[in-house]
Amino acid sequence: MSAGGMLEVDWHRCQGLAMCAAALPGLVDADRWGYPRISRRGSAVSPERTADARWAARSCPLAALRFVPADQ
Repeated sequence: MSAGGMLEVDWHRCQGLAMCAAALPGLVDADRWGYPRISRRGSAVSPERTADARWAARSCPLAALRFVPADQ
């Protein structure tokens, strides 16, 4: 099992499409303009949500969301 990791948003790339919020409910939500808001736990991703976080990062059409594994 993976050790989890962190989410990072590249604010220069993000255009508020809210796809990350749709892909990671409970961890990321969108503000009223569609920009991501990371949960109050910060950008930490639990080991159980690692696969979801990786998928969400790969799914961002602007490559604005990045998953950084804990072991890096």
